[in-house]
Formats: sequence, structure tokens, C-alpha cells
Amino acid sequence: MLTRDADQAQLYVLDRARSGELLAVKDVAELLGIGITKIYDLMRRRELAFVKIGRSTRIELAAIQDLIDRERRGAKPRIPARRH
Repeated sequence: MLTRDADQAQLYVLDRARSGELLAVKDVAELLGIGITKIYDLMRRRELAFVKIGRSTRIELAAIQDLIDRERRGAKPRIPARRH
């Protein structure tokens, strides 16, 4: 069970995401209750879409929702490979 501070932190992150703000990897990990390494693994396997802005990596709420929806259906990711 989460502590009150953790609950408030998750609500803050979720509010930021709903407002259209891109989320940092650490915020997504906190929101989903998984580790940062797992988030990077999901991105590496192209199961979680992300945006690189300079050296920063950001994730949209829609990408998180897509991941959750695919997991619920048991479907494989359909994110195309990145082109440089």
C-alpha cells in the first residue's frame, strides 16, 4: 500500500500528464509502480513510445495508456522502428 506522500506524488504526476505535459522516465516509473530500468527496457523493445529532446527522454500519457491497453489484451507492440 502506498503512503499518503506517494499517493500525492502519483496524483501530481498524473495531473501533469493529463495537462499534456510530457513525463520524465522517473515519473512514468513512479506512476506505474515499476522501476526505471523496466521503463528503459520497454522503450528499448519498442513497447513504450517516447520522444528524445536533446539528451532528455519524455513520454506522453497516450503512450502509457497504449502500453496498458496492449498488456490487458495480451497484444504485441506495434510501434514502428525509429528512423534516423
